[in-house]
Amino acid sequence: GKISLTPTDDQAYSLNYARGWGEIRPMDFKSKVYSAEAKRIFDRTTLYSEVAYDEDAIAYTLRDEYKADDWRMSWKFRDLDKNFYTITGPPSGQGEVGGQVSFQWGREKLLLDSFLDIYRNRGNLNPAHPDALNVDFTTGTSIPLGETASWRTAFYFTDTPGYPITRRDTRLGNT
Repeated sequence: GKISLTPTDDQAYSLNYARGWGEIRPMDFKSKVYSAEAKRIFDRTTLYSEVAYDEDAIAYTLRDEYKADDWRMSWKFRDLDKNFYTITGPPSGQGEVGGQVSFQWGREKLLLDSFLDIYRNRGNLNPAHPDALNVDFTTGTSIPLGETASWRTAFYFTDTPGYPITRRDTRLGNT
């Protein structure tokens, strides 16, 4: 169920309730989850937030997006308890605390985009580095080559020292 209030075009608030049941549901899945959401628009900036509670643990997200004429930037902060579950299972980012930043700039003949996610994993920890920060970074350029083709060059970097099986990957790709 969802109850929403939109007092003006630039703000919205919601209270949510989800209920799950059944004998074959895994034990970790919650039977009830509650959340409150808010959205507020300030000129070119939109701020979103949500707080959720599963009867045992809490999850928070806060996101902001700024749109200009030819570029867009957003950031997101998340703090999801390692034991937070929904009625259908673990959410994306379960056990993580961290932040993301994304940026897009575009003109007719060129698009630049970047994404950076820095976070700490509190669920499946690396015992040798329990407080390590994990990094995912992507940046790229796309150029149209006519009506049905384009060229994209992208750089990818991942470093996950906070997980038991660490991964470090650097790639450059052209498509």
